[in-house]
Amino acid sequence: MSSNRGALLLLLAGLVIALVLRGMHLAQMTRAEGGEVLFHAPVVDAEEYHVEALRIARGEAWQVPVHGPLFPLLLGGLYAVVGEELVAARWMQLAIGLLAIALLFPLARAWIGEWPAGFACLALALYRPALLFHAELYCEGLAVLLLIAALLALQRATRDAAWWAALLFGLLLGALALTRTNLALLLPLGALALFLLAEAPRARRLRAAVLALLCGALPLAFVARANHAASGEWVGLQAQGGLALWMANHPGSDGTPDVRPGPAFDALQREPRRVTGVASPSGDTAYWRERTRRAALEDPLAFLGLLARKAWHTLSPVEVPSSYDPEAQRASSKVARLALPGFETLFPLALAGFAAGAWRARSRPLCLALATVVLASLVLGFAAGRYRFQLAPVLALGAGAGVVALASRARAAWIAASIGLVLVLLAPRFADARPRWQAEVEALRCTAWIRVAEASRSTAERQEALKEAWLAFERGSAKNPLDPRLWCASGFLQMHGDDGRLGSEGANYEDALQRTTRALELRPDYVEALRNRAAIFAQVGRPDLAVRDLERLLQEMPWSEADRARLAESRWRASGGR
Repeated sequence: MSSNRGALLLLLAGLVIALVLRGMHLAQMTRAEGGEVLFHAPVVDAEEYHVEALRIARGEAWQVPVHGPLFPLLLGGLYAVVGEELVAARWMQLAIGLLAIALLFPLARAWIGEWPAGFACLALALYRPALLFHAELYCEGLAVLLLIAALLALQRATRDAAWWAALLFGLLLGALALTRTNLALLLPLGALALFLLAEAPRARRLRAAVLALLCGALPLAFVARANHAASGEWVGLQAQGGLALWMANHPGSDGTPDVRPGPAFDALQREPRRVTGVASPSGDTAYWRERTRRAALEDPLAFLGLLARKAWHTLSPVEVPSSYDPEAQRASSKVARLALPGFETLFPLALAGFAAGAWRARSRPLCLALATVVLASLVLGFAAGRYRFQLAPVLALGAGAGVVALASRARAAWIAASIGLVLVLLAPRFADARPRWQAEVEALRCTAWIRVAEASRSTAERQEALKEAWLAFERGSAKNPLDPRLWCASGFLQMHGDDGRLGSEGANYEDALQRTTRALELRPDYVEALRNRAAIFAQVGRPDLAVRDLERLLQEMPWSEADRARLAESRWRASGGR
């Protein structure tokens, strides 16, 4: 069999395997009974992408996006065509993943050869994090696709520095930056690579590099201008960038995402407005960036130590969750429980490929530079390796070359693979943090089931959803009984009556009060718990205690007019209606 035919068969096998695995995974996760409720009721980042996409589909005015705007724009376009179909959105993610595997083949063939290209596609098809990310409403799958497409455009542009190839390369890099803003660092790197690697006279190479840089900056400037028009200030590409920087680098951090979705994150979101009295995307970002800068300058050695810990964490075989633990998909999907290769497999293989030199002369240093820039941005801007999937194309390329190098018994490849295996075996597995992550998933599931109950039309459906919410609470509290989100959610569940409606007959306000109070003992500034407990006090005829909780709430959110109105009503009731 010729190497060309064998490589194409490996590509075909990779595409078929990816389609079967991802299709079965999505079918199991989205089934009506036994599926994953978070696939039907998105939460945290997925919910933010979903809500922003719905606004776009309805043609509402532009708002400063919380995340990079490209993925919600794509998702909004889908919703405009098919309606609010979450299943369709997830199948779109599957198609994006398959396209990424297909585009990797011509790039890998040009950079590492026929057989390594086939193995690279097979590696990406089987890569466990790809299965998980391609099922979620996250932008990581799109970012990987755009990165592969940009590298493929660069490979074409380096032939003769053609203007159209440079233009396409720049636009793809600009689009990449609109998925995750840390990837904007690849724009100047890409322009420099085009200038250094293009096979053309110096003047032509310079023109191509400048053209790529300008074309890449164009969509960024367009989004920045739209954000300025929407907010009246220069924000950049998205909101909350400064907050993410602080959460990743705050003093006392152990290098893991210790500030998670829930009351702790909500309190940080409120802090700039509470301290400065002004709410604006640029003001919030500036507030957190200044806090991070001051903390780094006050104790530079501690800051450097934190960066070193985060770099070391990046080698962990555990996929650190971004908004919630992706391993939770194992509960509903048999495919997610398969022993598919993860980072602990691709990393040693990639080191083998790099060490053996099984690359085209100019592509290896470019991939190393790309991996270094992306990794540095992750270490500086995020906690642990939570967005490590951005490195998947480089890992797949290296792994494809590594498989061939190991098969040929290259000594350097075996040594490098052994070193990589030792590193991932020694890297942390976050045993202490994982129960908290698992409890967090159950808290999110509990919230999602409550939403399902509220949207249900029949009593039977509401009761079944609330039953599932209670099961989620029990599983979560067994993992982490100190999670205030679980206690707040269980207290809210007790406020539902026998027919599954909030405040109907059969609601157990006494138990709801105890559970909500427990949440506040664990987190005194938990705004949602304060609001719920005030509602409970109002129901049991203690408006004076409701006043106390609402006054405490307004210390956290003095701008909340709705809560101020609740406080006025409670004061009126506490005074006997006078």
